[in-house]
Amino acid sequence: MKNYIKNFNNSHLIDLNLATYVPYEMFGEEDMIIGKNRSFTIKCNSAGAELICIKKRDFRHRIMCEPLAIKYIKERANRKLNLLQSKINIIKERLIDVNYKPKKN
Repeated sequence: MKNYIKNFNNSHLIDLNLATYVPYEMFGEEDMIIGKNRSFTIKCNSAGAELICIKKRDFRHRIMCEPLAIKYIKERANRKLNLLQSKINIIKERLIDVNYKPKKN
């Protein structure tokens, strides 16, 4: 999962790896739950990967109609968002440290 964060002086974007997925993991469900358009860019690093895409309508009608699926997906989405937010905060702090220049007296 990639996210682009502007550096401290906004001169360019930085390409960051925020997460690595393993086989059978899903992504994008948190955006569908909160009704947001895509938050992240995904890049596949494997030539043998297979991606299965489901339309938003099908996701809602086939998966989000099951109470256990709703509970699982919401809990998973909350865990993922909390983890990502903590990683983003750490990265932002490091960017500020890298771009910090003390004032000249």
